[in-house]
Amino acid sequence: MPKPTQKKRSPSEIAEEKALAAEVMLRKAALAYAEVAKLDSTDPRWRRCWRALLIAAFRVAEVL
Repeated sequence: MPKPTQKKRSPSEIAEEKALAAEVMLRKAALAYAEVAKLDSTDPRWRRCWRALLIAAFRVAEVL
């Protein structure tokens, strides 16, 4: 049984996919920032939310 041929994706399709991934990460980062803004810095959840925000920012920078 022959393998199905794989269609090569155009650069614009790849760029569109990366832009969508960056948008999703930015949305998650914005939600994490909103959560951090509501918390007091002495709250243990503040550190987790801040860390998630920091990681999301680095991932967005990698994608771009």
